[in-house]
Amino acid sequence: MFLKEEKFCEYLNELFPEQHFEKGHSVISINVVQLQPIMSCVYITDDCVAAAKYNRQFQIFSDGLCFEKKQLQSIVFRKKGLGGVLSVQTSEKLPNGQPITLQLTLSSLTGTKWHKKNFQTISTLYQEHS
Repeated sequence: MFLKEEKFCEYLNELFPEQHFEKGHSVISINVVQLQPIMSCVYITDDCVAAAKYNRQFQIFSDGLCFEKKQLQSIVFRKKGLGGVLSVQTSEKLPNGQPITLQLTLSSLTGTKWHKKNFQTISTLYQEHS
């Protein structure tokens, strides 16, 4: 996989110039939506959570979104198998009044060095404590 964290940070910095995105805080998330795998990159810090879809064929990002610290209610990582689920609860609401919650499936096996390193850091920082 040729996905570079630098390219994701550049995309986010262009889309959200009021934030500052740097290497070391991004992971790859693969979720299945209506039987189709959707690959995304997610940037996670205590100050913001940003995400965008990644199209492997065209090597482009799309549908970027960013939640700032004041919009974040919780970030929790729950271990599951060789990875886990990162749940991001926001104070923002959908049109039906439900809060926006991101559920991101993360694997420790994704084939990039930067993802593996960042996965370890993020899963430790945000691990659910029972």
